Amino acid sequence: MKNIKSIVLDRYADTTRYEYVEPGIYKTIYPDLPFADAMTNYVTTLSFTLEAKRGELKNTQYPEEDILDRFLVYVRDFVKEPNGVDDPIMIHEFESTELNDIRSLLSLVGKNVYNYTEGDYIKLKIEPENAYEDLSTSEPDSDHPIFDYWIHLFTFKGRLPRKLFWKQMLINGILIFITQLVTILLFSTFLSDQTVEKITTALITIQMITNFLPFFSALARRVRDSTRSGWFTFVFLIPYVGLFILLILLLLPTNKRYNLSE
Repeated sequence: MKNIKSIVLDRYADTTRYEYVEPGIYKTIYPDLPFADAMTNYVTTLSFTLEAKRGELKNTQYPEEDILDRFLVYVRDFVKEPNGVDDPIMIHEFESTELNDIRSLLSLVGKNVYNYTEGDYIKLKIEPENAYEDLSTSEPDSDHPIFDYWIHLFTFKGRLPRKLFWKQMLINGILIFITQLVTILLFSTFLSDQTVEKITTALITIQMITNFLPFFSALARRVRDSTRSGWFTFVFLIPYVGLFILLILLLLPTNKRYNLSE
């Protein structure tokens, strides 16, 4: 994604619908809706050129989807969609309830944005225009795969590749097993079997509570990596077959359209 520019749509001249805030940013007005004063949304519009060599014309959703996650905005209007190699320009209007999120998004103007692969990760790169680097020589990320599970405790957006997900599940499973084993061996020497059983039960309960958020976060990101939507995580609620479907989604590889190195 290159040639990112801020543009002003003609409809922004309608002062009954839009209020100027600062260059490139407008506040939406809803004169016909009750409680409209409580609805404060900010919009801006960007045009950008998709690059065929990076697979962006085949899958126009990325890297834009990662941009939405990074800057906490969403697409309000698909003003113009690309039409193949001869017309790779896309124009989208973005919206957020937070003014600073829109300001941050506008920092992309004049930048190059693209996805690249690094080991188990597919990442978003933002750099000055005409400063592309080789995808294979990107600087490594500071996040270590082993700690990803806990570092992204409250991260439900983004993606988690299959290999990294199952590595996390294996490591945490081993840690839980070792903790239980050590507890049993340690306390069984001087406590009754009934007391040891109560201690291990309490420990399992604590482990389940502390692992709930990071596990669900990893689950949502893994499903999103294979299906493009984390909402598919909730298929486990389907009676009888839900857990089986979820397992299949967790076993699927990264969607090929995400992998720009292929």
